[in-house]
Amino acid sequence: MCPEITLIVGKHEMYVDFHHRAVAAVERIAPVRQVMSIDEMECELTGSWRGREKAERIAMQIKQELQSTVGTCMRCSIGIAPNTMLGKLASDMQKPNGLTVLELLDIPGKILHLNPPPSAALVRASNAACRSPTSSPWPICTPRRAMCCTAFGVE
Repeated sequence: MCPEITLIVGKHEMYVDFHHRAVAAVERIAPVRQVMSIDEMECELTGSWRGREKAERIAMQIKQELQSTVGTCMRCSIGIAPNTMLGKLASDMQKPNGLTVLELLDIPGKILHLNPPPSAALVRASNAACRSPTSSPWPICTPRRAMCCTAFGVE
C-alpha cells in the first residue's frame, strides 16, 4: 500500500528526557504553571511581567534557553495571550518556531481570519468540551465577529 514508507522504532525514553530538559529550561526563565503534554506547557506571567515588551523578551529568552541547553534541534512556537486557550491559538498561528501575541483589541480580527476557521481551532484547543455542538460551552458552529467579541470580552 505504501511502498516508500520508512518505519522507525519510537524512543519513548528519549522523548521523556527531552521533555524534562525542556521543562527545566523554561523554568529557568519563567515559572511553568501547567504542563499540558510532552511538548506543551503554560507559563503565567504576573505583575510587571505582563506587559507586551517584557512578555516578548521572556519568550525570546525561553527560545534561546531551549536552543542552548536542550539543543539546536529544539524549536518552539510561543503564544502570548490573556488566557490559556487564546495562548494555544496564538502558538498555533506561527509554526514551527514562531512568536504570536494576541492582545485584547487584536483578538477579534486575528481569530476571525484563522485558517482553519476559529470553530476548528476551538475544537482542537478544547476537544473534550467540544464533542458536540449541543454540549459545548464554546460557539463552535457560527464564528461571527459579534460572538467572538462577546466571548472574548472585546467591544
